[in-house]
Amino acid sequence: MARDSIVNVTSALVQVLRVLNVLFAVLAILLMIVSFPAEGAITAKLVAKYGSGVDAGALIWTMRALGVLGLIGVGLIDRVLKELGRVLATLRAGDPFAAENPARFTAIAWALLGWQVLELLVLAISWWITRLGADTGEWTPSVGGWLSVLVAFVLARVFAAGSRMRDELAATI
Repeated sequence: MARDSIVNVTSALVQVLRVLNVLFAVLAILLMIVSFPAEGAITAKLVAKYGSGVDAGALIWTMRALGVLGLIGVGLIDRVLKELGRVLATLRAGDPFAAENPARFTAIAWALLGWQVLELLVLAISWWITRLGADTGEWTPSVGGWLSVLVAFVLARVFAAGSRMRDELAATI
């Protein structure tokens, strides 16, 4: 039963990813907290790397803003993983067209859309960081991410139709 193996492996992976997501959130919170007492040391490192013309204070606050966006991302990822876990549970139970699954896919789609918007905000902040005189990593828009949003919304409609058809079939028997 390849499908059962895939569902079981995916379910286990979703649980692992949820734990890693929480660990990332804890790390992000700790780093933001530590950034306050370590602001002087961070400023010194930034000035040493970029020179005295860099606005280290603005960079530090921008890094903290990225941390907040990271925490928002944690929430979005948790929503996707939680709803995906619930869908997988219905698959394991043999009821993939459960009445709740269309709403779960819709929630996943909205969370994925939120993630894409979050990426645009990170792009804007990256641009701001370069304006402050610091380096940033390269960012490439994710066409796959935007397509995933569309796929999730379509899957919600497919599962809604499947759920209705299953209910109609059950009513005729």
